[in-house]
Amino acid sequence: MRKNNGFSIVELLVAMVVSFIVISGLYSLLTSSVVNFGFSKASNNASDTNMRMSKFLDGMIFQAGFINYTRELGNQKFSATSSHLDNTVNWRANQIVFVDGNNDLYIRYYGSSLGDDVDKSHSGVAAGLDVVTANGFIYDCGGQAVPNNRMVEARLSVTAQGLVCDYVIINTNTGAEAQGEQQVVLDPSIVAARFLVGNSTANVADMAFSANPDDWSKVDVLVYSFISSQSSSQRAVRTRTLTLDFFNFVHNDARYQYQIPQNQSSNVHRIYSNTVSLVNARLL
Repeated sequence: MRKNNGFSIVELLVAMVVSFIVISGLYSLLTSSVVNFGFSKASNNASDTNMRMSKFLDGMIFQAGFINYTRELGNQKFSATSSHLDNTVNWRANQIVFVDGNNDLYIRYYGSSLGDDVDKSHSGVAAGLDVVTANGFIYDCGGQAVPNNRMVEARLSVTAQGLVCDYVIINTNTGAEAQGEQQVVLDPSIVAARFLVGNSTANVADMAFSANPDDWSKVDVLVYSFISSQSSSQRAVRTRTLTLDFFNFVHNDARYQYQIPQNQSSNVHRIYSNTVSLVNARLL
């Protein structure tokens, strides 16, 4: 009868090596899946943030320079004055946007209400006339409707809290603040933003996109860019570059570059840029 002596040392070593290879492969596959999941989730969050914030910024910038019908008839436009948000910023007459440095964007606009409704002849509202609704549904940063006897001055900037909007509501009858300075944190994942203005007319050499144009009266277009940073929750994910350009038409200029800090090196960063026409500027 054959005696059973168990496994030999060689057999045990072979089994251990095979087991190690299998377990290593499974661990690598699992780690890769977890990393890819973290990256995919962060990337989707960044895309959602960019879409949501771009819609908000487009809407706010599009409102810049809005004047209701009644105020337009009376030629009551925008006066030269100091900013209610920063007394070092001075508005020129009929200036509706201002870029402080290239990081902060100031805009101002009047409100609108149902009292702006006019008839098609523009002679005033009367019973039985074919009324055209002129209510522009103008809103402040907090999403509240602004009536036609108010003006909004807003500042969009990036702070330690993320992208924020500071704004004041001004009583147009008295010039005093009807509502003190308010702040809305729009998105905490926005880590940087840049704003430039320009002119849509061709062959205007001095109106290439700039934060400080030679002639603000010619400004009728604005381009912005912001960067969102989303945690991937995985140390294994690393960005391939530590420097990002805000605009594809500006290179090797530190003012329009973002240096990714070490504590964000495993985050997913996404840049969003857009150009918005300042349609109301052409009416001033």
